[in-house]
Amino acid sequence: MIQEKAVRNVAIKINPAWTHTDDDGSVRTGTATWAVVDADSRVILRYGEEDKIKATCSRWNDNPRLMPSKLIDKAASAVYLKSLIAPGDTVQTILRHVSRSGMMRHISVVFKGQDITYPVSLVLDEKIADDGGIKTGGCGMGMGFGLIYNLGAALWPMGTKTPHGRRNGKPDSDGGYALKQAWL
Repeated sequence: MIQEKAVRNVAIKINPAWTHTDDDGSVRTGTATWAVVDADSRVILRYGEEDKIKATCSRWNDNPRLMPSKLIDKAASAVYLKSLIAPGDTVQTILRHVSRSGMMRHISVVFKGQDITYPVSLVLDEKIADDGGIKTGGCGMGMGFGLIYNLGAALWPMGTKTPHGRRNGKPDSDGGYALKQAWL
């Protein structure tokens, strides 16, 4: 008999409600942003309004089978990657393919000689190309850096517990900058 691990989820507020007055005197408001966070990996699984997020969280905690398998895989991949990678580590990227227009790249991710492209793609909700790289669209910036920045931001969405470096002369604990990137 297979024993299933109960997935514990937490509903948290990640952005407060806001009000902004434009130069012309018009007032814009926004509701608070809430998220369902996996308690083990601390990865954000879903965003939304307070009542919907609390209901979803409660439903998934009462019956883990209701939680989409894609989100279970995302949380499990995040736990795996966090056991492997620590803030401040360097993650290598390999450019597998560039489209003729230059607007799409396939990039693989390697850490200490181990290909971690698949779990990274699950955490980032990105597709894998036939050549094994993560499909990354866009240009005009370091796409390998962008991929690793997004990985750090996904693994540590609330930042790291302790500063992992310095940015602009100040201690930095932003999750996006928690990992360093190098090309192979």
